[in-house]
Amino acid sequence: MFVEVRCGGRWARQDFIPGGAPPAGTVRAPLDPPDSIEVVLDRWYDAIAAHDSVAIAVPLLPGFFILEDTTFVSRAELVRGLLAGAGHQVSERSEFRTVVTDSVAWTTFRHRERGLPARGEPTAFEFLESVVFRKRDGRWLMDRVPA
Repeated sequence: MFVEVRCGGRWARQDFIPGGAPPAGTVRAPLDPPDSIEVVLDRWYDAIAAHDSVAIAVPLLPGFFILEDTTFVSRAELVRGLLAGAGHQVSERSEFRTVVTDSVAWTTFRHRERGLPARGEPTAFEFLESVVFRKRDGRWLMDRVPA
């Protein structure tokens, strides 16, 4: 594990022992606020509702997967499946419990979803969902959804 240390006006990474005290003189940049994670999710679910393939794929890391019950669904499979769906969905999220570190964040929230198919009756679901994020090039990207 490492910390970022300011040395002579530059940031440097320095190893330290987890659980031990950080090296003397360690200065940490402030962590991103939890709502920075919620914004990524809001934009992603808006993209799903709009059937916007680019905006659906952009916040997903290349190795992204969602675990639906006992099935792994890859990034490509998820995007294809979301775009193939007829109709649209309305999504509401609340009760976020979010943890943010320097490069990893995760959140669990209550998710209410209504599927509005092109034909047939609407379906409503309510469930808890968790999402793991990794920070790449200053942006929070979704790594996995262990649903």
